[in-house]
Amino acid sequence: MSNQATADCDGNRLPMFFVDANGCWIWTRSVNFNGYGQWSKRGPDQNRMAHTVIWETFNGPLPDGLEMDHLCRVRPCVNPAHLEAVTRTLNNRRSTTPTALNFLKTSCIHGHVFDRENTIIKRRGRDCRACKYKEQNERRRRITAEKREQAGEK
Repeated sequence: MSNQATADCDGNRLPMFFVDANGCWIWTRSVNFNGYGQWSKRGPDQNRMAHTVIWETFNGPLPDGLEMDHLCRVRPCVNPAHLEAVTRTLNNRRSTTPTALNFLKTSCIHGHVFDRENTIIKRRGRDCRACKYKEQNERRRRITAEKREQAGEK
């Protein structure tokens, strides 16, 4: 295969992507603010993600409830061999965002294991129950000591 693919655009042959040293097919046309290639065409599917369009060209329609995951972690890559149709949950867990990286942690910064008994689930994450108890006890001791100190000064 050539190291680039072209498409006819208003009578001109323009490159759609080039192949880099890692085998990624790097999209050379429009990219969105997140760095993913955009496929723009007149019609009902005006703006779509380029990697999805290319994947569907080789594999057929993307199944309902699934989205594309870049196995190579290169956002403008449209190589169907570097893409996998997965659930949003799995895609998020595989990502390198702080949320995904925190999900992979099995213990808190003090070494307490995140398990059913020791984990407090919150809307925006989780806390270590052992650390929370320790923090609350230290706060109570500090407040009690401050009250005693104030009472002794009067």
